Amino acid sequence: MSSTLQRLAVTAALVAAPAAFATSFITSVPSGGSIDASGPTWAVLSHAPVAKGPFGDTWALHFDTAVSFAAEASSIKVSGFSAGLYGSDWSPIAMLPVDEWTPLALASGDYFISVTGTAVKSVLASSYTVSVSAVPVPEPETYALFAAGLGIVGFVASRRRRDH
Repeated sequence: MSSTLQRLAVTAALVAAPAAFATSFITSVPSGGSIDASGPTWAVLSHAPVAKGPFGDTWALHFDTAVSFAAEASSIKVSGFSAGLYGSDWSPIAMLPVDEWTPLALASGDYFISVTGTAVKSVLASSYTVSVSAVPVPEPETYALFAAGLGIVGFVASRRRRDH
């Protein structure tokens, strides 16, 4: 394979790859909350132990680009547990069912995850987790550049075959 063809193939592959987030998309953590694990496109948000009684936590998120978003919530020893995703103006977008992934397409911007419930007294500490995944959605221009790159690679390959 010629070096020109190799360069074109590598360029096409790089253009097709989705951009990763520069930093974490979690911008605010409530008091007592923690990000247990995270990567550029996912995070596990938790609060353990939660003090006995009613509580309400808010996690802030920010996306620079449109994302394919999914979240799943779970709790231990919390009655009336509720988790929801809200827009920057606190308009409800989706409730996050317990132990069930909720996929959504979100535009760039600011969002909040609100978690509420009542921690009950028991031998086990009350806690909750919210697992979040957010993968950038490539812009239409990315697909156009990818198609153009593949077209150039195909054109060069067909000329090489014809010339030999």
